[in-house]
Amino acid sequence: EIKTITNNNITMGIEELVLHLTEQKGIEKGIEKGLEEGLEKGIAKGIEEGLEKGNVKEVRNLITKLGLSDEQAADVAGVTIEFVKQVRATLKEQ
Repeated sequence: EIKTITNNNITMGIEELVLHLTEQKGIEKGIEKGLEEGLEKGIAKGIEEGLEKGNVKEVRNLITKLGLSDEQAADVAGVTIEFVKQVRATLKEQ
């Protein structure tokens, strides 16, 4: 008789509703956390890439304008000698 009165539209019980709302809240929290973590990683990567580009430019100038050795350029720029060697190799390719 309930199915007839409700046109076979049986609604959720309290337990089902609470479970559904809990799942929905968990999904929303998961999405929010994922967005926050993604944003943090994106910002960190952007900063890292910006610093590296700045270091490349600085090392390039130390090599081309001042004629510093790999060791000197690394010391002044605060980067590794390997980094300076990579920049120098890139300059030779150009």
